[in-house]
Amino acid sequence: MDEVEYWKAQVQTRNRERLTTVTRAATAWSGVFAGLLTLFAAVTFAGGLTPVDALPGPWAGVVRTLTVLALLAALASTVLTGRASGAALSTTNDSTWDGQRDWVAGQAATAYARLRLGRALGLAAVGLVALLTVVAVVARPGAAVPTVVVVVDGIARCGELQRQGDALTVGGTALTRVSSLTVVDGCP
Repeated sequence: MDEVEYWKAQVQTRNRERLTTVTRAATAWSGVFAGLLTLFAAVTFAGGLTPVDALPGPWAGVVRTLTVLALLAALASTVLTGRASGAALSTTNDSTWDGQRDWVAGQAATAYARLRLGRALGLAAVGLVALLTVVAVVARPGAAVPTVVVVVDGIARCGELQRQGDALTVGGTALTRVSSLTVVDGCP
């Protein structure tokens, strides 16, 4: 077999196996995304992150939105890579070799398009989960400002302990000569 015949045979083999190649790649990518999302889910639900309702300000809404987007992207990626891997391949009644060749070419093109979109959505889902994790860590609520009952110069005051410059205050009164300070759940 000469050089030209060898390469013609290689092209034919590649063309014949293109559907198999795409379905194998789709199966592999589906496993990669499942593994990555499982890892992130394990970290997230292991209790290491602040609950969404405890996040301050608009962060809870951001986290909820990112969670929904990641879920939708992961679901779409799973469906698309599953379909690309041959989970729902169609059949043809055309038993001629031209018909079979065209069917394989069409199925390979469709599977490849599904794989590309599924892969992009899977990467987006993983990226959103990573971003979600970062947002949840960065937006942790700060330490609660304590409410105190304090006696200053014989007068009892109740309120949140604040800092103004170098001095601590309660209700605008500087805590200079404190005889008693008690942390409480709320003012009476």
